[in-house]
Amino acid sequence: MAIAPVVNRRDFLKTGVAGSVALVIGFHLSPRAFADQAQEQEKKPPNPFDAWVRITPDNRVTLILGKSEMGQGIMTALPMILAEE
Repeated sequence: MAIAPVVNRRDFLKTGVAGSVALVIGFHLSPRAFADQAQEQEKKPPNPFDAWVRITPDNRVTLILGKSEMGQGIMTALPMILAEE
């Protein structure tokens, strides 16, 4: 059986303060990073293949989607969503 290390109050407080400062600095800097990303997104043209639904005269429904199946179940979820609409 291993003996738990003894942590004195001073080391506990130093570690807690250092962790808190790191979190405050991280959250303080993150809005600037997100602002840069938002400006980059505004410069990009919109994706023409976001989602298209085509209904032909013989009542066939075609869904064109610019996303790929990566194990999220999109091949079963999209027909269900389309059927509800």
